[in-house]
Amino acid sequence: MKFILLSQETERDLVLLIPVIFSDILVHKSVFEINQMLLREMYQKNGWKEATCISAGFYRLDTGVCYGESESLKISCRKGTTEIIQNINYISIFTKTHPFLCSETK
Repeated sequence: MKFILLSQETERDLVLLIPVIFSDILVHKSVFEINQMLLREMYQKNGWKEATCISAGFYRLDTGVCYGESESLKISCRKGTTEIIQNINYISIFTKTHPFLCSETK
């Protein structure tokens, strides 16, 4: 499996981290561009900035570990990505209680 980790700034300058895990047959850059387009359509009218990819690489389903890099995006797996993906509360991803909704841009 592969992954990308998106960073999405909200209208209040908060940062929402959005992990996307997908099949090896897809290309990182294409998956990023599609997700970026979806987020743009959904949220840019609310004052949200353009989503960026801050980490990309490969994801092991058996261990939940992220590693490597994306050649198409020229982005490596950032330290802490495994923990973000393992600990994210997927139920509250778009609520104010989201654990990875940060108050500062990194």
